Amino acid sequence: MQNIKVINQHDFVQSEGLSYLNQYELRVSVRSCEFTSLAGNLLVKLSEYIQNGKRQIKPGEKIGWATSILRFDECSSSILESYEVTLDGENFKRGADDTLLRWREQSEKCIEFRSHYDPPALEDFVVVSPDVLDGNLPEGVRYPYLSPNTGWWLFGGCYSGDLKTMQRVHLGHVLRAVPSLAEYLALEPGFCFDLKGPPRVWFEDEPAQREPV
Repeated sequence: MQNIKVINQHDFVQSEGLSYLNQYELRVSVRSCEFTSLAGNLLVKLSEYIQNGKRQIKPGEKIGWATSILRFDECSSSILESYEVTLDGENFKRGADDTLLRWREQSEKCIEFRSHYDPPALEDFVVVSPDVLDGNLPEGVRYPYLSPNTGWWLFGGCYSGDLKTMQRVHLGHVLRAVPSLAEYLALEPGFCFDLKGPPRVWFEDEPAQREPV
């Protein structure tokens, strides 16, 4: 496997060595230096992805990461630079700070509760009671799932108990209404949380053992 280096600069980190694989070098820009180390870890992961999959990341390609989306655009003849999706889900901005923060928060939650790291894709589906889309903090439970489902069911405080009222929507729509949900969403099937009061997280066997849907 090719030895890939990570070069740290003031406002970005960049790979060195991918060019030997006929791949653009990758640059992850950061607005805050607190994310420099994590940006380096991201580059290592992406380099492994390129080498293990024996495929290239091309200009304009989008990659799902930590329930976010990164796009790599050409900034020179040999370098692709990171842009991350904005909260509206329609645009991209230079850098990766929000994605890296989400990655860190999700990873910390999984470590805290001894869960495998299993982040859903931003464009996949979640089942919610309608009031969650109004910004109400919910309870959540994750079942085994098959893509493009995430396995997450979210119940707001106004949920009537009637499953017929539940809606299947893109996860991105939910995060625009309740951004604070994101850090809990990488918990594996069987985990539950309640954000309607002081946040609580726990594991239940019954949801974990259901058939994937």
